Amino acid sequence: MILFLTESLHWGVALIPVIVLLAMFVWLDAFKLMNLKEVSVLLTLGALSALAAWPVSGGLLDTLPIGFSLYSRFVAPWIEEAIKAVIMIVLFRMNRIGYKLDAVISGFAIGAGFSVVENIFYLTIFPQYNTGTWLVRGFGTATMHGTTLAVLAAIAHEFAERETREAAGDFDFHLYWFIPGYAAAVALHTLFNQFPNRPLTAMMGTMLIAPLILIGILNFGTAEAPVHGAQPSAYVSDEWRLNERLSLTFGVRAEGLSFSTRPTYNADTRTTAPTIGAPVVSRRSAVRRERPSRAIGPIRGVRRQPSRALSRPWASVESHAIAFL
Repeated sequence: MILFLTESLHWGVALIPVIVLLAMFVWLDAFKLMNLKEVSVLLTLGALSALAAWPVSGGLLDTLPIGFSLYSRFVAPWIEEAIKAVIMIVLFRMNRIGYKLDAVISGFAIGAGFSVVENIFYLTIFPQYNTGTWLVRGFGTATMHGTTLAVLAAIAHEFAERETREAAGDFDFHLYWFIPGYAAAVALHTLFNQFPNRPLTAMMGTMLIAPLILIGILNFGTAEAPVHGAQPSAYVSDEWRLNERLSLTFGVRAEGLSFSTRPTYNADTRTTAPTIGAPVVSRRSAVRRERPSRAIGPIRGVRRQPSRALSRPWASVESHAIAFL
């Protein structure tokens, strides 16, 4: 019974935290740009990428003349981030990413799916490892996998959007959009893997920094989401006629003005931004029809156009090296 409870605890702390964090970010999206079906598809795609990465990493680890520690610190980040990035590149190429919010949530969901399957592998192969290992993998490694791909997606979206705004009517897909984001993702992954002898430090750093990064990007991305608002005014009029040629008008009129708008290239789509499973209007022909518009009415800052845990339980470094892959 105790063994069963212990194993259940290990599985829970390794798999649940990243899913809870993903649900929190989806909930924080006040515009509800993604639904449960779309998030489930992204989780599945991330799981498939982990299945693809497992034999690749195993083959390289057996082939390269380096130990596990050096591999996890300097090679694994490049391989795993590249495999995850392939899915995001395909989504961009198929025009399934609308707003930056879509890109961030999609990236984190794919990374979450990747980390869940990876942790299932390790839970099955190394059931003897203690609770501390799975805490690091659940709260640290899993969160890191989601954050790195979210950063890659956000940076790629920014480059794609800038080129769209600056083009003279043409829009095309370019792989170089993803190079800066890939470099940033690999750098974050590599930094996380540099603390094999201090896993608690890596986990706490990830838990503190990752949410700040993601919330910051989410807040920045809201500039692209549909805008809703109201502009009340009042005016009642009366006219005083002084003579046949001169009159004076005074008064107050009461009225209410509501508005709702979205980026030009999604103007003809549904009321929420389409992402996985729903095509968006191609930006090839629509995005240059209007120049960046000014603030709506007297309300400044509203724009129509898209913008831009426990005591130290680790007995040895070797037994917990899997926390850094």
